[in-house]
Amino acid sequence: MPTPANDIPQRLAARDPSTPADALATMATDGAEWVRCAVAGNPSTPADTLALLATDRDWRVREAVAQNPATASAVLSVLAADRAWIVRDSVARRSSLTLPTPTGDPHD
Repeated sequence: MPTPANDIPQRLAARDPSTPADALATMATDGAEWVRCAVAGNPSTPADTLALLATDRDWRVREAVAQNPATASAVLSVLAADRAWIVRDSVARRSSLTLPTPTGDPHD
């Protein structure tokens, strides 16, 4: 994810756990995928912002949400069925997550 040198302060702020929640929420809607990825990976990002980022069009952002230790189980459950295999894999690697066992015919 190459970024222009003048955008480095924004990336640092997006990753910084001391960045205020309202600033993270604003950055979560940034047009640059790398900014949204940094916010999605920030352990201080509020739950509602992580839920929003879990629906991002870019799989890298959704993957960062899946890897964030602050992401709620309900959001991880949704990401477990993501269209991108790498996002599903990131959810599966979370050892603390217990997903419901599927029921019914596995061939349906």
